[in-house]
Amino acid sequence: MNDKNQDLNLNAIGQIAVGVSDIERATEFYRDVLRLTFLFSAPPSMSFFDCNGVRLMLTVPEREEPKGDTVGDVSAADIH
Repeated sequence: MNDKNQDLNLNAIGQIAVGVSDIERATEFYRDVLRLTFLFSAPPSMSFFDCNGVRLMLTVPEREEPKGDTVGDVSAADIH
């Protein structure tokens, strides 16, 4: 680890993005089967859920991405 990275103070994960091919079907599954708390949708290609304080974003990728990829966002108090 270099000196620049030593100042980076990451906190909890804030959001995880999961790519899906069918946003309506995925939203129904996460809401009705897994019973995650549905927060809101951003048509035509995103839905958001609360997972005990971590936001889950379901999204239809704008371009073809390798299957199984997940993107996470980490909150930080301050980035220098």
